[in-house]
Amino acid sequence: MIGAAMTKGMDAMKFWKTFALRGAGMLALVGGLQACGEQAPAPEVVLGTYNGSVPLQGSVVMDSTVPEVDSVLATMRSGGKKKVLLQESGFGRPVKLDSVDNGASYTASVVGFENSAGVRVARWWAFATDTADYSGKTQTVLLRAVGGPGLDALPKLDSTKVGVVVPAVKGLWITMDSTDPRASKSAKPVAAPLTLTKGQLYRVALRSDSVASTGQPALWSNQATWIIRGNTPVPNFSVASGSHSKALHVRLTDSLPGATILWSRDSLTWSVFKDSVPVDSSSRIFARAVLKGMDTSRIVSASYELKVSAPRLSVASGTYSSAQTVVLSDSTAGVTYRCSADSSAWEACQDSVVLSVSSKLFVQATRAGWTSSPVVQASYRLQSKAPRLSVASGTYDRAQSVVLSDSTLGVAYSCSPDSVVWAACGDTVAVTASGSLFVKASKAGWDTSAVVRAKYELKVGAPVLSVPSGTYAGAQSVVLSDSTPGVAYSCSSDSVVWAACSDTVAVTASGTLFVQASKVGWTSSAVVKASYAFKLAAPVFSVPAGTYPEAQTVRVSSAAAGAKLECSLDGTTWTDCTDAPVAILATGTLQARAAKAGWTSSDVISAAYVIETAPVTP
Repeated sequence: MIGAAMTKGMDAMKFWKTFALRGAGMLALVGGLQACGEQAPAPEVVLGTYNGSVPLQGSVVMDSTVPEVDSVLATMRSGGKKKVLLQESGFGRPVKLDSVDNGASYTASVVGFENSAGVRVARWWAFATDTADYSGKTQTVLLRAVGGPGLDALPKLDSTKVGVVVPAVKGLWITMDSTDPRASKSAKPVAAPLTLTKGQLYRVALRSDSVASTGQPALWSNQATWIIRGNTPVPNFSVASGSHSKALHVRLTDSLPGATILWSRDSLTWSVFKDSVPVDSSSRIFARAVLKGMDTSRIVSASYELKVSAPRLSVASGTYSSAQTVVLSDSTAGVTYRCSADSSAWEACQDSVVLSVSSKLFVQATRAGWTSSPVVQASYRLQSKAPRLSVASGTYDRAQSVVLSDSTLGVAYSCSPDSVVWAACGDTVAVTASGSLFVKASKAGWDTSAVVRAKYELKVGAPVLSVPSGTYAGAQSVVLSDSTPGVAYSCSSDSVVWAACSDTVAVTASGTLFVQASKVGWTSSAVVKASYAFKLAAPVFSVPAGTYPEAQTVRVSSAAAGAKLECSLDGTTWTDCTDAPVAILATGTLQARAAKAGWTSSDVISAAYVIETAPVTP
């Protein structure tokens, strides 16, 4: 069977063609032709018994009164084998046929095809008398077009509404993808009632389901199209319902070309949609579509909440050492701001807020017809900077006047020696004793500054001795002084045993003088020392050396009080002459020396005396 093809005109059902066979024997044509894919058996031509080989020759003759058929296919079968008699023959020219063997029974099928709209569909039915005598003459056999079922049996659905049920109709085939049901692979028989749905295009055709006893073939009717008159598809919104932070321009479209779209803000007053629908405040947009031949769509809507975006604060939450100016901004144009310190009491504010105390700042942006923005919050701590102390930690030999300062204006200071007990202090603190100074700055509405600490050691300056170390011939009065006023002195001869001493120390013996100065609340001074050596001056003779006419009485004296004097006339024997004079009775030399405990003995002095007195005669 040649493949399926579409009709070349739905009315090409009544025309005649001539097919002539030359030969001997009897010919009977029964059955019918069908389209490719039909379930009915193919029409057959039954040939009689021939004596010997019978050459066959035939031709297809054009009938000018009817539409043209593209080709005719004739086949013969014998014993299950197929033998082509005439294949794809065009009209108007002779075609040589194969020969028929004598004594064999054959069947033949004859089908005519019409090319319609690019699809080849079998349109022809072989029809003739039951028998034909071909004894030496030409027998004319007619191919007659047999019409398919009529469309009168189809339901009248020109204005069918959604939900209409089409009953099962014998031989009714249908497609729902716009293809021709007579040739489409997607075609389905309407074997059960079918409910039609909205917006659907159906194509239908009737077909003979079997070959009737009269020899009618299973042929197709013309095709019919049903367009279901449902609602026009609802319009589509270019912007979905929801919250937006900017004004919108909403476009409306419909899936059916040519549909007119109407829109409204209240579902009462409608306008024809043109370019876009402006949405510059929170609102709801209604829309519906109308297309000729269809009902108006149902009303659909989209709700738009125009919500002011959250404000932006130029200064983030944090701790600052100066007043802050917070600039407010928003991506939504035309907003106004309201501010609060506690999110309960609100007031209008400009686009900049000056914060002069520690606080929270709640801000919300508003716009007429829009949903107010979310509330944004920031926490600001205004904290004084740590104070600066003019005198750094260290060791000093005098009281210090520490000046306090701070970059934050208007602060007050609190001071403490131990960071536990605090007291207000001015911007100048007198440090009169060793210890720590803790300072913090505060300001009304601000957080107190960090605590700063300085540690001061007040150390008495080293004493100064008016008499330096050295060797002296007499007791010394050593005056003590110190750069630190109000000090007290301690003295020692061995740096072990100390005793208070005044600012003047009498040094009456050789030794070392250790001195340290101290003051209450201060670190004692470094210890200073001076070593003193005392050497007695040489004694003095009351009678100087010389020549005398008679014996002399010489007194020896020393400038050092308490000194012990010793004298010798021979340089070997020394006698105490502290209080007793020495009698010089004869020429000789008198030596003397002074000694005192704690002092270095004086040098030995001498004086030579010559006594010229004449000797006394016995």
